[in-house]
Amino acid sequence: LDECKQASNGCDLHVSIPSDDEVVTFCKNSRYLRILETRPLFAEYKVQDPASPTLSILKPTSFENILNFDTIQADARDDLQSAMFDPYETDPIQTPLLWWIALRACDAFYDRHEHYPGKHEQELALESDANEVYKFMTQIATNLGLSECDFIKEHLLDSSKGKDLAREVV
Repeated sequence: LDECKQASNGCDLHVSIPSDDEVVTFCKNSRYLRILETRPLFAEYKVQDPASPTLSILKPTSFENILNFDTIQADARDDLQSAMFDPYETDPIQTPLLWWIALRACDAFYDRHEHYPGKHEQELALESDANEVYKFMTQIATNLGLSECDFIKEHLLDSSKGKDLAREVV
């Protein structure tokens, strides 16, 4: 327990010892456990939005402590680029990757303003939010190395289509 409290870095962590029944239940079901390895969320943030205030919370050395961090970043880029080969044929704007970029742009907006875009319903405020979300969308696509992809150029980096997507998100 002391080791858990030290690892919590002063967070209010309530750790208790499991009961005998909980241990028995865990042991009975342990054969169904599987390890699911994913890349850390901050690894994606570091690639997509290096100026994000979210990253400032993390220690600068924490990235170097991750084994193969560059490989994790390269794999993330490869996964995203491979997603471009399967756009929706009937309505390309519904391709999940475009919406994922748009939602990441909303997160970037939230990181900077501490509210999501569209909070204020005045037309001028909505248009301003949409323009800023579009700016974040283009930055994220560029940071991910997707700006050379024809699909991204046509549906996201094209000012009119990209801003329409940003307005839908707002």
